Amino acid sequence: SNPQLLYSNINEIEIIDTDTGVKTTIASNINRAISVDFHVTKGYIYWSDVTDHTISRIQYQSSNNGTVEVIITEDIMTPDGIAIDSVNDHLYWTDTGIDEVMRSNLDGSVRTVILNTDLQEPRAIVLDTSNSLMYLSDWGTTPKIEKCKFDGTSRQTIVSDDLMWPNALAIDFNDQRIYWVDGGLKQIKSSNLDGSNIQLILKSSEWLPHPFDMDVYGSYIYYSDWSLYGIFKVSKLANSTPVAITNQVLSPMGMKIYSSNVDFPSDVFSIHVEASREEGSVITEFLGQSSPNLEPVFKCSFVDVVGKTYFYSIYWYINENSVKTFENVIFQDIDSTWLRPEHWVQNYKMNMYVKCSVRARKSVDGTPSPHQYSANFIAGVIPEYYIYEVSEGSNVTFTVSSTVPIGCTSILLINNCKETFKIGYPSYTKNADACDGSIDNGDLAFERETCGVEIPANNWNKINDIVVYGYVDSVYNTESVRNTNIRLTHQLSSKDPSHAWDNVIIPNIQIRIKDEDINIELAKCETWSDPRYYTFDRTYFSKSISGEYVLYRHKRNPYWVHTLSTACWDGTCNVGVAIRSHNSLFVVRTSDVVSHNVVVQGRVHPFVNFRHCDDQNMVVKRHGTQYTVILPTGTEIWFKIGKGILGFPGYWVWHVTIKPSALDIEQTEGLCGFLSRDGSKNDDFLERDTGHVVEESTFIKSWNIEEDSTESLFTADPGFLSDEYLQPFCVCKEVVSDSSSFQNFNKVDCNLTQPLEGCYNTTTDLDTSFYSSCSPARKKRDVIFSEDRQTRKVKRSIEDSDDITEETILRYASDFVPKFFRPEPEWTDGWTEEKARIACTTGFDDNVQLSKCKEYVYLFTEEYVTSCIEDIKASGNTSLMMMTVDKMLSSCVIEISRNESLRNSSESGSRESLSEAITSELCQNDCSGHGTCEKGICKCTNGFTGLDCSFFNNLPPSGITLPDAGRCGTRTRQCSKTNVYGDFDTDDIWFKRRHFQIIDNKNRSSGIIETLKAEYRNPYMVTCQLASSRRKRDLSNTVMAEGYYLSFSLDGSTFGEEVTIIIYDENCYSCNAITVSCSILDSCQTDTATQINSDGRTIGLIIGLVLAGVILLVIIIVGIKFNKYKNNRQKPQYDENTDETNTDLDDELNVCNVPPVINTPPVYVHLHREKTTATHLKDEVENRPKTPFELFLVEKNFHK
Repeated sequence: SNPQLLYSNINEIEIIDTDTGVKTTIASNINRAISVDFHVTKGYIYWSDVTDHTISRIQYQSSNNGTVEVIITEDIMTPDGIAIDSVNDHLYWTDTGIDEVMRSNLDGSVRTVILNTDLQEPRAIVLDTSNSLMYLSDWGTTPKIEKCKFDGTSRQTIVSDDLMWPNALAIDFNDQRIYWVDGGLKQIKSSNLDGSNIQLILKSSEWLPHPFDMDVYGSYIYYSDWSLYGIFKVSKLANSTPVAITNQVLSPMGMKIYSSNVDFPSDVFSIHVEASREEGSVITEFLGQSSPNLEPVFKCSFVDVVGKTYFYSIYWYINENSVKTFENVIFQDIDSTWLRPEHWVQNYKMNMYVKCSVRARKSVDGTPSPHQYSANFIAGVIPEYYIYEVSEGSNVTFTVSSTVPIGCTSILLINNCKETFKIGYPSYTKNADACDGSIDNGDLAFERETCGVEIPANNWNKINDIVVYGYVDSVYNTESVRNTNIRLTHQLSSKDPSHAWDNVIIPNIQIRIKDEDINIELAKCETWSDPRYYTFDRTYFSKSISGEYVLYRHKRNPYWVHTLSTACWDGTCNVGVAIRSHNSLFVVRTSDVVSHNVVVQGRVHPFVNFRHCDDQNMVVKRHGTQYTVILPTGTEIWFKIGKGILGFPGYWVWHVTIKPSALDIEQTEGLCGFLSRDGSKNDDFLERDTGHVVEESTFIKSWNIEEDSTESLFTADPGFLSDEYLQPFCVCKEVVSDSSSFQNFNKVDCNLTQPLEGCYNTTTDLDTSFYSSCSPARKKRDVIFSEDRQTRKVKRSIEDSDDITEETILRYASDFVPKFFRPEPEWTDGWTEEKARIACTTGFDDNVQLSKCKEYVYLFTEEYVTSCIEDIKASGNTSLMMMTVDKMLSSCVIEISRNESLRNSSESGSRESLSEAITSELCQNDCSGHGTCEKGICKCTNGFTGLDCSFFNNLPPSGITLPDAGRCGTRTRQCSKTNVYGDFDTDDIWFKRRHFQIIDNKNRSSGIIETLKAEYRNPYMVTCQLASSRRKRDLSNTVMAEGYYLSFSLDGSTFGEEVTIIIYDENCYSCNAITVSCSILDSCQTDTATQINSDGRTIGLIIGLVLAGVILLVIIIVGIKFNKYKNNRQKPQYDENTDETNTDLDDELNVCNVPPVINTPPVYVHLHREKTTATHLKDEVENRPKTPFELFLVEKNFHK
């Protein structure tokens, strides 16, 4: 039969049965065991430890518990080899450190030096007890094999040739030969016991890369090899092929053929630890019933030997420490050996290693069999693996499950018992307060609705899937892979009396996140100027198109960006940007009319509207007239509006830049093209319906949104917007204490729609004056369309009737031709392509800010030169170059802000990062010397305003208009304040109000002139208070209306031209703020006992009571006066001689009930949008009533 092998696995002493492969661990927790041997009859196993400088033993197959004894600790350095004399009960060892061969009794006592001369590196030692001879090897400078008597006499060298590292010796007593293995020469040899007749058994670098020890049994040589991590056997016949006994030994060291004469059961048991839930000793009363608690227990499971009666000892270990022993238990009582919580909860925590061993005896006092161990059982909540890898925006699923049942107070309450684990980052992983850009720092997001996992007692062994996404940080990370950890933290439960789950420590799970943003470095979609376009993968195209077009759409998520363009000079201009995210919509529009052939000019004030439905949908940041919109994916849309293109007044969209995130890779469509992972341009022009690659014109036309399309984002009220369901994410950054509420914890960082989170301090900073309601019912109630459908008034607040804005509805010219490409322009004004190239190249090269940018970012300057040449050809001058330069600088700021190495670096002695330092030098014209540059945005000082701080604010604001043409009806409004439109380049806006009244058809000034500060709402709107303290008026005068002349200033001293607001009762009068006049409506009923308060409301209650008795007479008189008034009515005139001191807003106003007259303002009704029916754009503009945002058409038709 094959033998048992005793060997050292460096930290453990083990025995392996070469027949079955079963391993038995004899001792563990050893530092560095080198050599081993055993006593045949006494059951001792010995080993040397070269790290601890000791020799130890353990009594194996004996009645005790196998306690390790350290028997040699002094005067010992490097005990490389040991040998046991089982006949004379002696221990021999070699010491390479002090170059000696020593002997002692079996317990280490009575030490004797056997050899201490002519030794350099004594190594192996074996004994021939029959002849009292010892053999030893020395691998010093003169390697040799020697033999001598047990007392050191008769010493002689038997082998000295062909040796290098004779690591091991073995004696074959049957053949009377000695064998040795040489680790340096990679060979096994043998000779007679006197060194004669040397034979080579095996020489092989493959099978003997680093042999260490050996022994001989029967026809085979057994040896261990460091490099092969195993123990092998090879025939004594020369050149045989070795066979592996085991190749799962981490560090195979010394070994011996093992045999013993001790009598004990030789049965082999298959042992494993099993976790179960059993009844405990705590009794609970519930609803009149008594029941014991349920607690988790561990069982040492094995099968009894049929036909034999053994007495078993069960040993329990946690984390390799002995915790409980049950002695001499027959198998029928094995349930008494369960390991219960009471045995370990005070000293150990869940997520521990539990192991048991079994020893069998034939009788109570008999010798026990060797320990037979179970494998380690991991008790607790266990992930499948502890290391995962994931890319940003992608996901990996890891599972966690409990290997131990959940305890409970009672079986009656089992459905209410559970253990909860919170998912989070360890506190050292990220600084939650650090937020460098638009996206908060982070590493992971979880596809869950909560930051926790619950394990119910009635389904404790279920597998919980946790889907982890690589957090999209929108940063070019310094390292291509960053590491983070997930921690599962237990929330203390009080429903298990055994307290088994009170303490749980789960090792961190490491996640390696691969940076995906580096794949989109420099990738941007851009449109500017005529317009020109770059796809994400840098495919350039240019077409003069008019209408609404899809610039960007995400294939999986409801994120859209549309642009609007119309005819301007010899080409077309972008005049609108609309951004959808879920059911939120942000629109900026600078034109009210779309035409393909008639030149229009920009609005006096941009139309800005934000349907703000959820803070998570998008973040909108405004810096002057530059807007940045961050979508939930981390995608950023940068665009700027400006005035004065080619001398045309009004606003235009200068440029739009979309910076994608990792979540956009292979998910984009529209004019931005398909964002490839490898930057390929071959798939940019994908046609919308088919998804096939097509030629440029077909591609562009396919992404047009027609005027009546339900997908239009520029219509008055897009009805298709809905909050589509998306898988919620949690970022779960915080790891909170057990006392924190699990429900509150779940709400902190959950309900995200993408695996990233905006900065805590990055919120939408638009004034609510830009907001519109998400509620269809509210929207229908608060919006009133004019009868001609060209404008609408929007009430922005339920509480404040004066907070209204007026919007002009987008219209398409009646002869508009969709998908029309304007023809290529011709060179004019002496320009040629060569001249234009020189001008563009010189302009870019001479720009200081662009030169600075080029030091850090590749700008594709040559490509922009091409578009610049086309701009000069279309415009006949270089005025559009500033638009291109501004767009290039914006692109530069975007790229620098995403560079982590620049974010995290700083110049010596500076607190600001390199990113901040660089972008502070990238403002247009260096802010004209009148401001500071912060991240590419000018912060103007010393009274200067404008994008580049080039305008001094001593000039008054321009383009001042009022809602509803300056009319304020007291039936629908309080008229205590008004919104005012204009260009307000600073937050400090002053206004002067000059009060007047219309009394007896005459305009009279009250003499009250006040200078006040306006409430700044946004760059295009302020709010002015109208109410003031005035004196009582003469009740004998009929006050038809009152109002104010308003003028505005940026510095409080220089005021612009006046605009007029007129306050009146719209049920009685028709008033005109331009002519400052009113006329009585035919349906108005005269009531001299009624007056209007300063807030415009009728309060004549006292006089009304007096007239209550004569109401019929009043009706007759009103009828007579009505007929008389119709025949004699005249237009009110301004009376310069009117006494300005005897009237006030508190004077009475006559309430009339007369039919309407001519020149009334437009009637506003609640209607749905209809298409215009005018036949030509010029007729529409000339015939429709003028609005506060009237467009002035340039009378030029390029088809005439």
